[in-house]
Amino acid sequence: MALVSDVIGEYQNQGGVWEKSKERIDPDGLDLVSTWTYYAFGELTGPSSYYGVTRLKDYDRYDGYYERHNYYEDSGIIYHLVQVPYGGFTVTRTTSWDSSTKTLSRVDQANGSTQMARTDVIYGTNQQTTRSYTSSTTYLTTVTEFYAPGTSGLGGRLKKITHPDNTVTLYSYAVDGNGDFNTTIDSGALSGASVVEGTRQVTRLNPDGLTQEVASTAISAGAGNGITLNHWIATAADLYGRPTTTTWFPTSATSWSTTQTYACCGLASETDQYGLLSQYLYDDLGRRIRTNRLGVTEAMKHRGLTTSSYRYAESVSGG
Repeated sequence: MALVSDVIGEYQNQGGVWEKSKERIDPDGLDLVSTWTYYAFGELTGPSSYYGVTRLKDYDRYDGYYERHNYYEDSGIIYHLVQVPYGGFTVTRTTSWDSSTKTLSRVDQANGSTQMARTDVIYGTNQQTTRSYTSSTTYLTTVTEFYAPGTSGLGGRLKKITHPDNTVTLYSYAVDGNGDFNTTIDSGALSGASVVEGTRQVTRLNPDGLTQEVASTAISAGAGNGITLNHWIATAADLYGRPTTTTWFPTSATSWSTTQTYACCGLASETDQYGLLSQYLYDDLGRRIRTNRLGVTEAMKHRGLTTSSYRYAESVSGG
């Protein structure tokens, strides 16, 4: 078996939890070293605070990237500050949690003063409101709603998203007679409780959670209502429920099919509607490292955090 990755990690016990303290990538070659340090008992973790004891203090990556962490509590609000390099200056990312308003905020500032980005997430009963700031005082609002616990086993699943442009995404779920789980997503302009202009996508999963069918149609008050935008269905499957034949637009006179085979790590080959074969190869970590189609191979070589791409002519037999 070819060696595809060599990483050595060292760990320290921090308050009963083993945390990584050092990592060496390719130790016998490039030897790329990254380190983590943590706050010790009795060490200040922020302004007059010991709130972050045993938490991450410094992270130094082999390529020069770093993180400096501070933690503290002030007037019931918990703060986590991270300083990172960005384009020649320092960005401070402040994450805070206000338990009284159930608000999680994140603010990015350049050199500790200029606001670069800000997002507030306000948690309510079965919903959350996200405010994405476009300036220091103006923001766009997205409201995400969830099904309440005990709602026919759907508790916690997405129910509705209201977007900043007042369009919505509605979610509904059902189990059919074969035990397949169907998810219907309506997206577009709302009138009353329904989408009247937009699209509908229905996805069907088998009991193993594998996708068996996806159909998208138009929703419209005009003549375009119900037009099929996309539709495919698994018309044959292997013992694991993975599609081996996929038929596109199955109710159309111009439908077509593709076929698939599988290996240990995923898709091994696929033949498209024109009979053209694509083949895939994976390394021992399950990463796709080679694709061959029409006598041309596209290869990926991983070395630490560096990935190199290659493209060359190659004839590959099999299917």
